[in-house]
Amino acid sequence: MDIREIHKKTLEYLYSHYLDDSILFMPRRRNTNGRLENGYYFIGTEDYLQVSFWDSRDWKERIHSIAFVILKDGTSFIEFSGRDNDEKADVLRYLVNHLSHQLGITFTELYNNKWKADYETDMYLQNLESFMLNEKLIIDEFLRTEGSNIIPFIEARKFEKAMNRIFEIDSSIEDEIKKKKLEGSITIRKSEYTMTLHHNNIQNQIFDLLINSNDYKSVKMEHNFVDIVTIDNNDLIRYYELKPTTAKKAIREAFGQLMEYSHYPGKNRADQLVVVSYAVPTADDINYLIQLREVYKIPLFYCYFNMNKRILSELY
Repeated sequence: MDIREIHKKTLEYLYSHYLDDSILFMPRRRNTNGRLENGYYFIGTEDYLQVSFWDSRDWKERIHSIAFVILKDGTSFIEFSGRDNDEKADVLRYLVNHLSHQLGITFTELYNNKWKADYETDMYLQNLESFMLNEKLIIDEFLRTEGSNIIPFIEARKFEKAMNRIFEIDSSIEDEIKKKKLEGSITIRKSEYTMTLHHNNIQNQIFDLLINSNDYKSVKMEHNFVDIVTIDNNDLIRYYELKPTTAKKAIREAFGQLMEYSHYPGKNRADQLVVVSYAVPTADDINYLIQLREVYKIPLFYCYFNMNKRILSELY
């Protein structure tokens, strides 16, 4: 696989996310030895590239402190590196332990104060999306409250300056990305068909998980338009609606459907309404759900499906 093609597809995917959700990432800032003209849009070598969403580098290793790394064979991994600074290393060590506890990720310490966690597949854009919906949210939440003075977020002006440098070198790139986005041809987020396949894959895995549990009398899939319906051993009826996106967006998209499935017209069919995605909820997401339950007395909950461990989280 040509590493420059990986650079291009990764840039297209991330810039599409920026246009949709204002998510900032760090492209290559310097055009040393004409690397940008040659299509190397992120830091790295002929064998790998690094993507980061934070403005911190390990100057000893000359890499990002927190990075999503893609190798030229399409495999990818998460990498933390704090070999240049003990205080930074302490923050990264906490994140390694926190992510391991929250998501069941297995990190390997490569050297002192440097860790990595591998993804199992070579579908690097799918892995990047998973990273953005899961690990990134947890990292962001921690840094926002505890460590942004040590590992800061990217400033908009720095992002814009780096992207403008790329667009100045090749003015066709921005137009091409926007054109592909309008056509729906950006990989991963490219079509309703692709998203439906992704939805169905998660739905089937969750159904298999629940139907093999001893906690339920009944588990049905696509019952009266509901993705999954369960009746537990205490006769509690639960409706699950799946949305493969962030927790906030999943709640927004599924809420109306669940209310209609349970109550239209003038019925009370379910005891609990559960939104499901594969994104770990933030503290704001959890507080929002608690407020909806307290203010409006709506039994709305959220849980996420860990695709690596094949487990469903607790209800939030």
